[in-house]
Amino acid sequence: MFDADTLKVALPVVSFATSNVLAIAFFVLNRQWAKEKREIAARELKATEDAKARKDTDTKIQALLDKHQDQLVRIDERLKHMPDAEELAHLGGEMKGIKSQMDSMEKGLHAIKSQLDIINEHLLNNR
Repeated sequence: MFDADTLKVALPVVSFATSNVLAIAFFVLNRQWAKEKREIAARELKATEDAKARKDTDTKIQALLDKHQDQLVRIDERLKHMPDAEELAHLGGEMKGIKSQMDSMEKGLHAIKSQLDIINEHLLNNR
């Protein structure tokens, strides 16, 4: 079917074509493999960055929680020392008593002032 001259010409052509097809196939496969490797590396980098961002966020949230916890403890301590409703009612009664005493003192001072004005006027007129 094929003679020797045809085989001499066809064999190098077929070998060349096969080599080129294999080279192109390896080139395409190698590019695909490199692309997938870059995509995997990018996904791993993004996952690492996301994990770091989550860790930073968690750290910030924990710091805020600690700060608020400290504030709540301080507020709780202050509330323990504040008077309750019964004590406030008692203080209100005491203040009313003090006010009535102050009113009595004001009336007494007003009487003394009136007497002092009379004495002062007498002293000024009898000079």
